[in-house]
Amino acid sequence: MDKDIFDDIKAGMEDILAYTKGDKTRAQVTYVLKDVDVKTVRKKTGLTQVQFSEIYFIPLSTLKNWERGSRSLDASSRAYLTAIGNNPKEIQAALQQES
Repeated sequence: MDKDIFDDIKAGMEDILAYTKGDKTRAQVTYVLKDVDVKTVRKKTGLTQVQFSEIYFIPLSTLKNWERGSRSLDASSRAYLTAIGNNPKEIQAALQQES
Protein backbone atom coordinates (compact mmCIF):
# COMPACT_ATOMS: atom_id res chain seq x y z
CA MET A 1 0.00 0.00 0.00
CA ASP A 2 2.85 2.41 0.73
CA LYS A 3 4.10 1.96 -2.83
CA ASP A 4 0.63 2.93 -4.15
CA ILE A 5 0.68 6.15 -2.12
CA PHE A 6 4.22 6.94 -3.26
CA ASP A 7 3.24 6.28 -6.90
CA ASP A 8 0.21 8.59 -6.56
CA ILE A 9 2.30 11.37 -5.04
CA LYS A 10 5.00 10.93 -7.68
CA ALA A 11 2.42 11.04 -10.49
CA GLY A 12 0.90 14.19 -8.98
CA MET A 13 4.29 15.88 -8.77
CA GLU A 14 5.04 14.93 -12.38
CA ASP A 15 1.70 16.46 -13.41
CA ILE A 16 2.52 19.66 -11.54
CA LEU A 17 5.93 19.89 -13.17
CA ALA A 18 4.41 19.29 -16.62
CA TYR A 19 1.77 21.95 -15.95
CA THR A 20 4.40 24.53 -14.97
CA LYS A 21 6.20 23.77 -18.23
CA GLY A 22 3.06 24.45 -20.26
CA ASP A 23 1.38 21.05 -20.55
CA LYS A 24 -2.18 21.95 -19.54
CA THR A 25 -3.55 18.48 -20.38
CA ARG A 26 -2.24 16.70 -17.29
CA ALA A 27 -3.78 18.78 -14.54
CA GLN A 28 -7.11 20.15 -13.45
CA VAL A 29 -7.07 23.69 -12.10
CA THR A 30 -9.83 24.85 -9.80
CA TYR A 31 -10.35 28.51 -8.96
CA VAL A 32 -12.01 29.38 -5.67
CA LEU A 33 -13.52 32.79 -5.08
CA LYS A 34 -12.78 34.43 -1.77
CA ASP A 35 -15.60 35.15 0.64
CA VAL A 36 -17.42 38.37 -0.12
CA ASP A 37 -18.38 40.93 2.51
CA VAL A 38 -21.70 41.97 1.01
CA LYS A 39 -22.10 45.06 3.17
CA THR A 40 -18.63 46.30 2.19
CA VAL A 41 -19.43 45.77 -1.51
CA ARG A 42 -22.69 47.69 -1.17
CA LYS A 43 -21.12 50.53 0.84
CA LYS A 44 -18.35 50.80 -1.76
CA THR A 45 -21.06 51.66 -4.29
CA GLY A 46 -22.48 54.36 -2.00
CA LEU A 47 -25.96 52.88 -2.32
CA THR A 48 -28.56 52.13 0.32
CA GLN A 49 -29.84 48.58 0.66
CA VAL A 50 -32.99 49.50 -1.26
CA GLN A 51 -31.06 51.18 -4.09
CA PHE A 52 -28.55 48.33 -4.34
CA SER A 53 -31.36 45.79 -4.36
CA GLU A 54 -33.22 47.59 -7.15
CA ILE A 55 -30.20 48.36 -9.33
CA TYR A 56 -28.64 44.89 -9.14
CA PHE A 57 -31.92 42.91 -9.07
CA ILE A 58 -31.29 41.29 -5.70
CA PRO A 59 -34.34 40.77 -3.50
CA LEU A 60 -34.10 43.17 -0.55
CA SER A 61 -34.74 40.40 1.98
CA THR A 62 -31.91 38.34 0.47
CA LEU A 63 -29.53 41.30 0.60
CA LYS A 64 -30.39 41.97 4.24
CA ASN A 65 -29.90 38.30 5.13
CA TRP A 66 -26.51 38.27 3.39
CA GLU A 67 -25.40 41.40 5.22
CA ARG A 68 -26.56 39.99 8.57
CA GLY A 69 -24.83 36.71 7.86
CA SER A 70 -28.03 34.74 8.37
CA ARG A 71 -27.87 33.49 4.80
CA SER A 72 -24.72 32.43 2.99
CA LEU A 73 -23.79 33.12 -0.61
CA ASP A 74 -23.83 30.38 -3.21
CA ALA A 75 -21.08 30.32 -5.84
CA SER A 76 -22.97 32.29 -8.49
CA SER A 77 -24.01 34.99 -5.99
CA ARG A 78 -20.43 35.23 -4.76
CA ALA A 79 -19.22 35.65 -8.35
CA TYR A 80 -21.91 38.26 -9.09
CA LEU A 81 -21.07 40.29 -5.99
CA THR A 82 -17.36 40.02 -6.72
CA ALA A 83 -18.03 41.45 -10.19
CA ILE A 84 -20.13 44.26 -8.71
CA GLY A 85 -17.40 45.01 -6.16
CA ASN A 86 -14.77 45.24 -8.89
CA ASN A 87 -16.85 47.01 -11.56
CA PRO A 88 -20.03 48.48 -10.04
CA LYS A 89 -20.71 51.05 -12.75
CA GLU A 90 -20.06 48.62 -15.59
CA ILE A 91 -22.35 45.96 -14.10
CA GLN A 92 -25.05 48.56 -13.50
CA ALA A 93 -24.74 49.81 -17.09
CA ALA A 94 -24.91 46.28 -18.46
CA LEU A 95 -28.07 45.58 -16.49
CA GLN A 96 -29.71 48.77 -17.75
CA GLN A 97 -29.12 48.07 -21.42
CA GLU A 98 -32.22 47.19 -23.35
CA SER A 99 -32.31 43.75 -24.92
